[in-house]
Amino acid sequence: MSELIQISANELKFLVKRSVEGLGFAPGDQLAAGIKAASAFQLGLANSGLLNQALDALNSNMKAPELIASSDQELVFDAHGQSALVQVELALGLGLARCSPQVRVKNVVAAAFAASCVMNWLTQPLSQPLSQQCYALYFTHRSGAQRCVLIAADGQPLGLYQPREQRVEAKMRVLFHSGSCFYYF
Repeated sequence: MSELIQISANELKFLVKRSVEGLGFAPGDQLAAGIKAASAFQLGLANSGLLNQALDALNSNMKAPELIASSDQELVFDAHGQSALVQVELALGLGLARCSPQVRVKNVVAAAFAASCVMNWLTQPLSQPLSQQCYALYFTHRSGAQRCVLIAADGQPLGLYQPREQRVEAKMRVLFHSGSCFYYF
């Protein structure tokens, strides 16, 4: 029988922070990764297997997702297999700043960690009125099923649901939806 230990969200946050620090990431990325991990565990979106995947995919040589296409209607980024623990902030920030109808981040590992990133961004004052809405974040859950996290405009989670139709095409993406706006991670 394996031994299990219980740790607090704060302990998990600092364990992940230290792991990311050991890989050479900037202090802001270290703390953000810890916060995302702790939040995803508290919401039931992640487990130790997903966290292991996310930590294994970290590569300190890649600092940001690459913008591969841009138009008035869509921004498309490629994370090149990097973990969502450190890759989603820049794409989401640019999408929210531009009020872009669609933002896609392809090839991101452990996309469920994007939920806490979205919640954190929404707790900040947003200057664009179009950004001040409720959001839906679609992703492939660790079980393999599609999931949807509803997030209030103030960053508070409203619920976790299983959508009727498949919204995310690939396992390594997340769909972020606001009214008529979509964000894919």
